[in-house]
Amino acid sequence: MSSTNSTKFLDLFNDVDEYKQAICTKVVDVIRTSNRLGMENFDRIMTIEFCHDRINQLSARILHRIYQMKSHIQSSDWDQLDSDEKLEQLVDINDTLFERIASALDDADGLKQSSVSTVVRQVVIKPQLKFKHKIDNSTQIPFIPKIRNK
Repeated sequence: MSSTNSTKFLDLFNDVDEYKQAICTKVVDVIRTSNRLGMENFDRIMTIEFCHDRINQLSARILHRIYQMKSHIQSSDWDQLDSDEKLEQLVDINDTLFERIASALDDADGLKQSSVSTVVRQVVIKPQLKFKHKIDNSTQIPFIPKIRNK
């Protein structure tokens, strides 16, 4: 009984690639469905009480998730940013999350970095170590650009 589940990924998929394909298919379906919703009918849809309540409920959940992501950004900077900059920060956080997910999936699938590349990185002296102001490249703190204008 457990012999068939031991080779499956998350007890549902044969391997990580099958899982990735299933998730990508679902994401594409959600995007297509959302694109089919016409904004010209939004006011009419909002007159239906069930739809109005459901949209407000989903909006509250989305805002809650945004505030959770925002907690990884310095709050003083967040309040000073305009909408476009906030969206850009959220996209950066989203990219970081996808990179971590891809890395975790690669680890689960057994893909590892070659030992040669890690040895080369250890031998080369990093110029960041000589900087006056040290740079924090940890994954706990997202990238915050110092230069605001190009």
